[in-house]
Amino acid sequence: MDQSIEDLFQKLKGAYSPNTLRGYRCDFEVFHRFCVKTGSNACPASVETLLSYLESSIGRRKPQTLNRHLAAIDKIHCVLGHLSPVKDQNVRLFMRRMKREFGLHSRQAEGLTREIREQLVAVTDDSFKGYRDRALLRLAYESMRRGSELCAFCVDDIQTKTHYASLLYLKRSKTDQEGRGMWIALSTMCRETVDAWLTKAQIVEGPILRAVNQHGHVSAHALNPKSLTAIYRSLAHRAQLPDALVRGLTSHSARVGAAQDLLKSGETLPQIMRRGGWKSPAIVMRYTEQTDLEPME
Repeated sequence: MDQSIEDLFQKLKGAYSPNTLRGYRCDFEVFHRFCVKTGSNACPASVETLLSYLESSIGRRKPQTLNRHLAAIDKIHCVLGHLSPVKDQNVRLFMRRMKREFGLHSRQAEGLTREIREQLVAVTDDSFKGYRDRALLRLAYESMRRGSELCAFCVDDIQTKTHYASLLYLKRSKTDQEGRGMWIALSTMCRETVDAWLTKAQIVEGPILRAVNQHGHVSAHALNPKSLTAIYRSLAHRAQLPDALVRGLTSHSARVGAAQDLLKSGETLPQIMRRGGWKSPAIVMRYTEQTDLEPME
């Protein structure tokens, strides 16, 4: 990419989370490769170039994916002081037509509900991985955190308050980039399961959730968030859950499942949003859209 854009990403470091910057970079690079291939300028890009890119994406990319690409293109143009082609009326009209024609439906991650969680817990063993996986399942469900946030929790983030209540401190999140932080209540069972893992692995400081290799060696580094999906699916396969459910499990599944259970238990949308750190009710509604579907008599 152009040096000015590389310099831009260096300038943005610290102002945005690493995951956000990675997303902007990856999405803009797709557009940049198209411009290199067609001999067009990626930044500043013309409206015609952007429309040509969108037209070439028909049938290959979903509207949601293109919305993400447009957000990255818009951000880079704005920060560099260029007029953003994304805001042009012709681009907006193109996206409206595309959404009407192809729709916005996307496959939702399977919810790792309390019932499914207990089925996965039941197939864990007494190995280091077994202790780690039990702690992971309970902590992921009760904290309702995104993968990167879940794997960032450290031993000193857990505190015992009066009456032996356990609280988990979230230092920052995707929706709290300034680090205001929030406390998350943990059940006695969750705290005991986490403590059992920490004792088993002799972890006294640093990351709570860590990788465990095939020889039972516990890493000193935090578990990679990208490994969560594989762990959930491996446990689900061992529990002999339906193949469709196994394939639907992702790193977001515990978050989705907890939201579904909370809705069933009678919690309001604002309460669920607060627990999960969502700013948009639309996301929560999408996660829980199939929760209360019951046939009419």
